[in-house]
Order: sequence, then C-alpha cells, then structure tokens
Amino acid sequence: MMRSCEEIGRLLSESMDRKLSFGQRLEVWIHLSMCRLCSGFARMLKALRQAVRQGRDRLELDVAGQPVKLSGEARARIVKTVQQRLAGE
Repeated sequence: MMRSCEEIGRLLSESMDRKLSFGQRLEVWIHLSMCRLCSGFARMLKALRQAVRQGRDRLELDVAGQPVKLSGEARARIVKTVQQRLAGE
C-alpha cells in the first residue's frame, strides 16, 4: 500500500535529520515520481536546506570576510539558545 502525502512529507522532513532506510527511500522515490505536490515540497526542503547552509557559512565571516572568532563559552551559549528555540522552549 502506498503511503499518503502526509506520511511522505513526514519522511522528507525526517530525511533532513537522519538517513532513511532503503525501503523508506524507495517509497519516497516512488511517491515523488507520481506526486507533483510532494515533489514540489521535496524541492522546497532542498532549497531551504541549501539557503540555511549558505547563511550559516556567511555568519561565520565578519563584514571584511574574515572568520569570526568566538570564545568557546559564546559558542556554547549560542548553540544552547538555538536548541531551546528549536525545541519550542
């Protein structure tokens, strides 16, 4: 039985954080080959991931293009804050 668009969307989202099993990847691939909406969602997720990566790379440089130097403590505070916000705290 083929998975619903909602289930495929969940798997696409999960694939951003973990590697899907072979069976899951196959199910997603088959579904995407037949569903324009989910294919669009997959393209959007890919574009979003690329934009985040590019933004992250830019944030590591100062205005002059030099690497930003933060203390370990500052980096830890930033990571903690981001993790809390992502967790919805």
